[in-house]
Amino acid sequence: MSVLTDAERHALAMRLVGDFEARRFHVELASAELVGGGEIAGRVHRDRELAAGPIVVRARCMEAWREAPPRVPILPANRSMRMPRWHERTLWSEEQVLDGLSETHWAGFRFTLPAGLPPAVEARSVAWRYEIEARRPLRLRPDERAISVPLGFRAMLLEPGLPTPLRLA
Repeated sequence: MSVLTDAERHALAMRLVGDFEARRFHVELASAELVGGGEIAGRVHRDRELAAGPIVVRARCMEAWREAPPRVPILPANRSMRMPRWHERTLWSEEQVLDGLSETHWAGFRFTLPAGLPPAVEARSVAWRYEIEARRPLRLRPDERAISVPLGFRAMLLEPGLPTPLRLA
């Protein structure tokens, strides 16, 4: 018996999650155990020709929480005042520098998560999110960035009948 209803499963599957590719490369995850003491492994894959230079890969664990909207809005006609505000803080972050991606098609990375970090959870009012970002610094333009946000239960949200680890209230 599934803990989530079909409506909840659909709403969670449609959430805006920050996965996107850079212009010339993207992040591919091989494995991710998203809990303290776990490990995140994957690679940065080159899609097009790259100039020589390093790519900095950063993994981090963020805690995000939602603040309730004000009960009495200052401007009642403005409905945007009733939107909840999200706050976040970084619990852990680590970087690795990958060189030589201009000669090869991919370069691997591996991060060991310190003990004591929470498991990955996406709920309505709180989230502990793990994020992997690959960034290529450029001199005269904004950095090229690719981000992957692995969700520990993404497959469970889309597959009816699989056990869900917790009720998202």
